[in-house]
Amino acid sequence: MTKHKHPTNVIAICEKLLKTYNPVTHSIDTHCLEQLGDVTKPDADPQNVLIQQIVYGCHKEKPILKVRFFAANESYQQFNNPMDGNAEIH
Repeated sequence: MTKHKHPTNVIAICEKLLKTYNPVTHSIDTHCLEQLGDVTKPDADPQNVLIQQIVYGCHKEKPILKVRFFAANESYQQFNNPMDGNAEIH
């Protein structure tokens, strides 16, 4: 039985795969294959399958994710700007 990765490790692995991806030398599929192994095999680690799917989805939907992240970040900063007196205290 495969030892499952902690969710924060899954996120870190996804981030690392996205940061180390070089479209000049590899396709996203080849990059994931080299880093995670063949996730199409019946005995593939289910978490590696999930990681590959997350990385592929993030790569494919990068333009919309950038827009959504920017909008969310702008909204957060607007409501948590320490200079406007409305900052939340944590």
